[in-house]
Amino acid sequence: MKKQINNIIIFFAVLLFCSCGQSDAIDDLTGKYPIPQDVTLSTVSSKSDSLNSANTQHIYNLTLTGDGESMTVQFVCSKTWYLEARTYTMANTTSEANIGNFIAENTSISNGTISSGSITVAKSGDTYTIDGVFMMKDGSVIRPHFSGNIVYTKPEPKALIKFLGITTTALTSGNNVNIKFGTEGLSVMSSMWGNYIQGTGEYVSIDFICNSTSLAIGTYIPVSNGSTTTGTFVEGYEGNYNGYKYNAGSCYYSLDSSGNTTVTYLTSGTVTVVQDGANYTITADCGAIYVQYTGTLQ
Repeated sequence: MKKQINNIIIFFAVLLFCSCGQSDAIDDLTGKYPIPQDVTLSTVSSKSDSLNSANTQHIYNLTLTGDGESMTVQFVCSKTWYLEARTYTMANTTSEANIGNFIAENTSISNGTISSGSITVAKSGDTYTIDGVFMMKDGSVIRPHFSGNIVYTKPEPKALIKFLGITTTALTSGNNVNIKFGTEGLSVMSSMWGNYIQGTGEYVSIDFICNSTSLAIGTYIPVSNGSTTTGTFVEGYEGNYNGYKYNAGSCYYSLDSSGNTTVTYLTSGTVTVVQDGANYTITADCGAIYVQYTGTLQ
């Protein structure tokens, strides 16, 4: 009899424990996972863009509206001439923002105040798809959606007017023809380790893979280091020699008055070479880098 009473007590204790656990789980799920509210935006009400003060980021402002709803977003991109396709995560303030962020203090949606979230931008030509997921301060979840054309006008390429040198290195098949050109204020210096660029300004160094020791006309596409396919240029990359790291391949350099250097690797796009007599026009259209040189190669 005593054993039966003990079993009954244990049985009801287990029921009570399970009942409490199930009730808590349901409450937690209800509070933690609210049903998202989808917001459809169909119209581009305004857009603007500008470079930041350091000339290192391109800031894009975009306001989308639809069915009484409105969303304004400030995106931080590299120095492209269009809003880049990528997933943007949130930075609270402009001072905290890096490329690939949207800035919360300059972003708003009519449904409330954003506390966290992300925005995914997809692009095909001028057609954009923008999808966001925002956790709002009141605990709700908002999912804005936009699909439509956003037209950005491609600017003229930045003119780099100073020729800085050409070198040729034989490969197992073909030749690596390296050409450098940049802005005024730069000069070529010599050292026991070879030539280097000194001064204040910007320049590009491109490794073309050509059949001969001369630069051939045509449109060059990027390839990884080690390729000997002619009609290509070597992507920029970080080299490593016995632990010493250095920039190699096709790169864009910015040199400031303090001696600091900023490097952008050319890993996409095209480089076009056109010849008119002794003059060449070399246009690097590589995403954030869009520059052009016209002149002789000497």
